[in-house]
Amino acid sequence: MAWMTVVATALSFIAYPSLYIITAAYSLLQLLVKALAKVLVTLLVTPLLYLGNSILYLVLLPLRILAKFESIIIYLGVAIVMGMGSGFIVYYSSSTVVNLLGQAMGALWTPSAPPTGPSGSKALPGRQAGLVKAPLFLPRDRWRRRDGKKALRGTRQAGLQASTILEEDSSQYSDEELG
Repeated sequence: MAWMTVVATALSFIAYPSLYIITAAYSLLQLLVKALAKVLVTLLVTPLLYLGNSILYLVLLPLRILAKFESIIIYLGVAIVMGMGSGFIVYYSSSTVVNLLGQAMGALWTPSAPPTGPSGSKALPGRQAGLVKAPLFLPRDRWRRRDGKKALRGTRQAGLQASTILEEDSSQYSDEELG
């Protein structure tokens, strides 16, 4: 058994130094591979990073242009919202006023002859037995005049028209006499 100890001791003197040399070489090889891998990855990834930055620049270019016009875009947006809001308010308030006035005054143009009172005199529609349920706007061929006769096409009632322009009377004094 003594020869086993001699062999084990001889192998340990041979194996341990070679094991240390192999371990050191393996560690150096690992460091070299890591350094090369970093360099290779950096070399391979750098063009992709440059390409990504270029694509991002092109994608964000419209936003940069819009940022230059930020104040005018905000101004026009607020103007559009305010215009729509005031338009709705004017529309609904004017239609409400027209409906209320139409109900309060009665329909001046009715589809039938105006009602007569008990004494045979003509009364305003809507004053005797509630409001007349006539549409607010009638087709032109169903219009009737205030006296109950059907209005002929192309004829107009006497009186001032919407397109009449009133002229001012000339004064007794001219501008030269006053000034």
